[in-house]
Amino acid sequence: MVEKPLAGKVAIVTGSGRGIGRAIAERLARDGAAVVIATRTARHGEQAVASIASKGGLAMLASLDVADRAKVFALPKAAIGWRGRLDMVVHAAADIPYAPILSLTDEQFDLCFTSIVKSALWLTQACAPHLMKVEGGRLVFISSVAGNHKSVPGLAHYGAAKSALNAFARGAALEFAGKGVTVNTVDPGLIASARMQDMLTPDQQKAMAENGPMQRAGTSEEVAAAVSYLVSPEAAFVTGASLLIDGGASLR
Repeated sequence: MVEKPLAGKVAIVTGSGRGIGRAIAERLARDGAAVVIATRTARHGEQAVASIASKGGLAMLASLDVADRAKVFALPKAAIGWRGRLDMVVHAAADIPYAPILSLTDEQFDLCFTSIVKSALWLTQACAPHLMKVEGGRLVFISSVAGNHKSVPGLAHYGAAKSALNAFARGAALEFAGKGVTVNTVDPGLIASARMQDMLTPDQQKAMAENGPMQRAGTSEEVAAAVSYLVSPEAAFVTGASLLIDGGASLR
């Protein structure tokens, strides 16, 4: 029997009701972690918890909007009340309103930055004190190829928020480097996730995928595999890194 590398550890994964976040939660559970499914839509969260339980994993639902500061600060208390510790936090939640710059509203801009960057600050402030109490505390932020590598028309605000997230992660990595907590980002490109299916027609998805060097979209499970590495003991010397997963698209 293969030993599970995260056995006995506890993870929080935001945005884990579906898509990339859910794939990450399911992978961490498969690796042995007990996972707090932190998601805004309770129905999706319940489905994620049930899926993990059906495979013999441990998961609990924490229904919240990451734009709600008080609820974000309550997350580590829920994890510790459930399993007595907190070892890793993966922030995958994001609101992505589509809007060209000339029609972009302050509300849309603020929504994007709050769900991506402010929530990262709140999660770090709330969770880092607990992560410093365990061996191998981990913070992983799901960023995007749109942050530092490419631009997407109609999503300039999203790219700006993800770029800010990467800068925040680098600063946090430096501050926590001597305190036993690593901080890294994963920067996905075109991923065949539920969000992509919501935003693009099948023909648009096909055209974008075939335009990349590998002529396909990535999968949520491939992003989850990268997170699995970054939170594992093998990544103990990796901090302040941005792991690009885009099939070579940013090379063009």
